[in-house]
Amino acid sequence: MAFVQRTRGARGRPSLGWNSLTPTELQVVDLVRGGLSNREISLRLLMSTETVKSHLSRIFRKLDVAKRVHLAALANRAGGGLTLMSRVPPGSPPDRHHCGVDARAFANGQIS
Repeated sequence: MAFVQRTRGARGRPSLGWNSLTPTELQVVDLVRGGLSNREISLRLLMSTETVKSHLSRIFRKLDVAKRVHLAALANRAGGGLTLMSRVPPGSPPDRHHCGVDARAFANGQIS
């Protein structure tokens, strides 16, 4: 089910910034923000650690950050626009509604 949810998603998004992130990349950001390791993220999202690393590499490029700690700080500054998927109990099935960016926060200019 998680794989099916990851394969869906809007296309034609910008190449840089928060709006450029795919739903899966947003989930990875959210879990990094929650302090999870690559291994923990891989278990939560049902993917390999190499896939997590690939997502992080693309996220770093899209958000122009170089380190995981910078990504977490940037996500924390984004504040309420990102939901914290890491609060979902381990073993719970991934749910595309647990992660994402609040459209109202984008519309109000709170997240760029």
